[in-house]
Amino acid sequence: MIEATIDGEVVAYSDICTHAGCPVPDAKDGTGMFCPCHSGQYSPTEGGIVAGGPPPHKLAQLPIVAEGDSIKVSGFFLTHPYPYTDDATWEATKQAAEEA
Repeated sequence: MIEATIDGEVVAYSDICTHAGCPVPDAKDGTGMFCPCHSGQYSPTEGGIVAGGPPPHKLAQLPIVAEGDSIKVSGFFLTHPYPYTDDATWEATKQAAEEA
């Protein structure tokens, strides 16, 4: 089983907006993640869903695990990250990487 959260509270998302690839700063106050380029808004407490603005997809989430005092990425993104436009292209890219 792939872990995506630690204790249901710690998550890791791509920090690249799915609209135009701009960096999305961390949600330091817990209210959301906001892209400064075109006002895209994401909700990290709801799976990185789009909460406003032009982004076409939620933020891609990374599977993570706790190892001692460290948090480590345990696999590929769970959904396609920017600049992949659909799951089929992302799955083909992942398969090619795994076979290399």
